Amino acid sequence: MAHNRVELKPKLVAARRAGQTLAEAAAGAGVHVATVCRWQAADPRFAAAMRAADHARRVERYAARPARR
Repeated sequence: MAHNRVELKPKLVAARRAGQTLAEAAAGAGVHVATVCRWQAADPRFAAAMRAADHARRVERYAARPARR
């Protein structure tokens, strides 16, 4: 089954930005996680976007933590 990478890659990045794991994002897009890994290996810009989305979510989660005494 052929997947339209052009449509799925932004959805995967958005899912990672929303806090989903790679497996959850892949399942939501209807592709196997190994497929997403292959796409990242073949497309450095996509891989960078996925890393940046994950990093942005982690920073946001860290900033939202309650302040300690």
